[in-house]
Amino acid sequence: CRNCTMGEPLKRGVSGGERKRVCIALGLLTEPKCLFLDEPTSGLDSHISLEVMRVVRSLSNDGRTVICTIHQPSQVIYKLFDRLIVLQNGQVVYWGEGRAIAASFFESLGFPEEGYDNTAEFLLDVVSGAVRSNAGHFCHDLPGLFSASERCLSQSLRGVADVGSPASSLPPVAEEGHSEGEGEEEGKISAADRKANYPEKVAGGNIASKLPRGQETSNESLASLKDGAQRQSFHSSDGYANGCLRELWVLISFKARAHFKDAHFLGTRVFCPLIFSLILASFWGTKITDPNEISTGRVIELAGLLFIIIGTNAFMTTFFVPAIMEERPVFIKERHDACYRVSSYVLHKVIIEAIANVPAVILFSVPIYFATPLLNHPDQFFFFMLTLFTLNICSSMLALAVASICPSMEIAGALVPAILSLCALAGGFLKPFYTLPVWWQWFSVVDFIAWAYSALMMNQYDGQTWWYCQPPTDISSFVTGGSGEGEDGLSGALSLLGDDGQFDAKCVHTTTVDEFVTLDLNQCLLPVAVQVAQSCFPSDFQIPQILGCETICAPIFGESVLKWAQLEWRFNRWISLAILAGQVPLFFGIFYLATRFVKHESR
Repeated sequence: CRNCTMGEPLKRGVSGGERKRVCIALGLLTEPKCLFLDEPTSGLDSHISLEVMRVVRSLSNDGRTVICTIHQPSQVIYKLFDRLIVLQNGQVVYWGEGRAIAASFFESLGFPEEGYDNTAEFLLDVVSGAVRSNAGHFCHDLPGLFSASERCLSQSLRGVADVGSPASSLPPVAEEGHSEGEGEEEGKISAADRKANYPEKVAGGNIASKLPRGQETSNESLASLKDGAQRQSFHSSDGYANGCLRELWVLISFKARAHFKDAHFLGTRVFCPLIFSLILASFWGTKITDPNEISTGRVIELAGLLFIIIGTNAFMTTFFVPAIMEERPVFIKERHDACYRVSSYVLHKVIIEAIANVPAVILFSVPIYFATPLLNHPDQFFFFMLTLFTLNICSSMLALAVASICPSMEIAGALVPAILSLCALAGGFLKPFYTLPVWWQWFSVVDFIAWAYSALMMNQYDGQTWWYCQPPTDISSFVTGGSGEGEDGLSGALSLLGDDGQFDAKCVHTTTVDEFVTLDLNQCLLPVAVQVAQSCFPSDFQIPQILGCETICAPIFGESVLKWAQLEWRFNRWISLAILAGQVPLFFGIFYLATRFVKHESR
């Protein structure tokens, strides 16, 4: 099965026998001292069933205890077992050596074996009541008959040696030159192989072969048990075969290789950000070549673009929910098998998502950043990518944490978008901080989307100055912001231009030096026509001087934009990014605790 796909219900993979052997191999990864197998031959034909059980038999030959439940095995498979437990309605009706010894016990109770070629079928018919006893016993009497039998009362079944000591778990030795039936040979190993594999058990001769039947609890057997217990253990004190770093390395190397070959994983983590970036660039893809082309309307538009960029990256993490839900059964199985610690599993998920996030951020940032009027400086560009990287890690941890808590994919698929929508509502753009109800302002303080939005806004506007230039006959655009008329446009323009509408306007001349004049938009008469334009200017700046300007430019300060967005209290871009990054360990802790303590399996 090496380098082969195991397959899914709708995707062809390996055969049933190969799947069984792989499941057994997965159980052996941690070098267990005892291996439990629940009907490993179910659904397999006789040939593949025999192959699987021969593999299981070979595992017991290296000193490992194998406990296996099996239903209606063939005669050859039945003879592979050293010891046998037969149950009826949860009660023991036989416990001891297998092969012909088990059949002879029931024959001693009057259950005839004539006509049976398969001993296992005979035992099942006896337990189910299909075979009548010549001594007058019934199938429901079997538990009491066995508990009162000499075999059950003997120390050989009550002692340690018969139920897992190194001596008793050894298969019988096949003497050289001696040959028995095919089924018997399957359950034997040579004396030379035994001596090589069990040197501490056969030093000076084979212990099990020297012990009289029924005396497995002798001093020699107990001494062999102590020798076996002193063998080197592959497990740490907490029951795991490997250390944390080794587990983390194996999980990353194995899972990352599988993930980055999966089209669904690459599509949701890498190509979806590129597609969304191109879509946003097609809407906002107008580059500003001249700083004087900026307007108050464009400033508000760019603020909306930054918020949509934040929301798009945050909501794309909802694609990760099905992956964690589909992986849950495998994780539960491997966790019960002590393959790795919960911390190793959670850390490997974070690292793989971080690795996939690097190309995703680059593919998203390049088209949207250079096709839109965002600041085209290396410092701002790399901070933009760093903020998106941190945001994606934070939202990924949130999605993984919620999915780990939810019992089903339907609940997780509904809850993750609901939480992200609530974070977007308090993100600072749809409703600024001071306009939020008091009972929601606390949420905006801890909202990771709000901190990501403030980091990008400060990266774009903090310390920047633009000039909004218009002809002197169109000063009304200063009031309306170039985006309409009315009270809303007036309030937006007054808060973005200068200091609440009071600023030193720049009168641009083509032949003479530019001159500055104090302008107060709060005193402008509406509509601002040339005849009343002087109301906006000082009394010594007459209409001929106004018309002598080629353009009149009003300053747009970045601090005024941040004040308009009510983000001035969020310090600076690096502190906003640090607070955003500080929420990553918070969501990681929730993800770990949910994975560690929330139980989704039912018994």
